[in-house]
Amino acid sequence: MAAALERDHGELRRLEAGARRFAADVSHELRTPLGAMSAVTEVLDEDAVSGRLDAETAEAVQLISDKTRKLTRVVADLMEVSRFDAGASALHLDEVDVMFLPALLLAGCGISPTAPTTAGAPASGALQPGTRTHDARLLFVGPTGLRYAARTFTSSIGPQEAIDLLLKGPSPAERKRGLTTLVPAMKVRVTAEAGRNGVVHLRLPTTVDRLDHAAVSQLVCTAAKARDRDQTKVLVRVHESQTGRQIDSQTDGTWDVRCDSVGNAYPAAAKRP
Repeated sequence: MAAALERDHGELRRLEAGARRFAADVSHELRTPLGAMSAVTEVLDEDAVSGRLDAETAEAVQLISDKTRKLTRVVADLMEVSRFDAGASALHLDEVDVMFLPALLLAGCGISPTAPTTAGAPASGALQPGTRTHDARLLFVGPTGLRYAARTFTSSIGPQEAIDLLLKGPSPAERKRGLTTLVPAMKVRVTAEAGRNGVVHLRLPTTVDRLDHAAVSQLVCTAAKARDRDQTKVLVRVHESQTGRQIDSQTDGTWDVRCDSVGNAYPAAAKRP
């Protein structure tokens, strides 16, 4: 029995080592071609949004771009796993409220509508203490999850300006830090306006269930952060379009969403952790 256990233990260690090598090799081999693919899809996205492509080609291009971004995120996760396996990164444990996880999953598949609520005081960007400059926080996707990128401006940045900046993607310096975006290019402009009682109205030319949950969080929490420095106080009312064109309140959906402290969007009806 001891010999059998020793043999099984050795086999498990061999399989574990092989899995680690596979994750490291795959992530590093795919990183270079994915970088080139991402650059190409960004150019194609611009052509699709500008109208230089016909509708069917533009839709196909956007689908390719979306899948490329998702594959890039998977490879980034694999690289992070390989760094943990090699001991190059330290694992920091934190408590997670498992009761909150179903709300996040529901947010990625379609957010349940709720009755209007009030939250947050009116604001426009965040004024840096002791200065006359304003700090805009844009939510991007990093190697280890959602990350805010700070940009400084001399004038205030409202929800619409913040969303416009987000849709342009990370700056070259932010890309060097490993930041990317999962928000796809859209033919119709995404709009965000501050309403009464601290509510931000976010209008999308698509439906929530067609977006990656991280993309929903990027849009919602960037708009909320531009409304109030503490994004958890802001209610974002998402208006989605079934037609991909102008919002029609008679047929299109409206969802109330909030952000947690790290930038995850969740239905307003769910309890914040």
